[in-house]
Amino acid sequence: MLQRCNIRLSNYVSNVDSKSYKAVVRAFSQGITAPEELVKLIHGRIINHHGIDAITASLKGVVSLAEIDMISQLRDELDMAEAHKEKCQVRMLEICEREFPEELKRLQTIPGIKERAATSLIAEIGTDMNKFETANHLASWSGLKPRNDESNKKIKSRSITHGNVYLRKTIIECAWAASRTKEQIQ
Repeated sequence: MLQRCNIRLSNYVSNVDSKSYKAVVRAFSQGITAPEELVKLIHGRIINHHGIDAITASLKGVVSLAEIDMISQLRDELDMAEAHKEKCQVRMLEICEREFPEELKRLQTIPGIKERAATSLIAEIGTDMNKFETANHLASWSGLKPRNDESNKKIKSRSITHGNVYLRKTIIECAWAASRTKEQIQ
């Protein structure tokens, strides 16, 4: 919607999910369209990196009342979806605390795994590990075990296989978080 209004801030922020971008969208939805006011909402590092003139120029556009209304409605829908997601997470945590309290607590002792990741792992894998013969079976089921496609000593592919996408994303995020903890496992 902002691109349609010739607002090119997304060219300068690293992510449209960043605080600066969200603050600008919120300001637009409230009817604030002056670039001088909007530039105050941008993080200092972004301004220092690209220059205040470039950021101000990216915030100059033609924003009509109809676009402001649409931005406001879209922002409300995103806020509602975020509230629904948070409500589901709270409900999932209640279920896990009631049904699997020991497993939930034990999973959270692993570096990189906190409440949200633990509930997601319980939901995707379950608590009974007997269905996986080895750790390789679990890795393969999550899609994190590379294929070994070799013929006549020529390696064709070593990419990861298809698997449970949600489990794979959770495991990868937990691994990134664990690699950045002070007491990481060697």
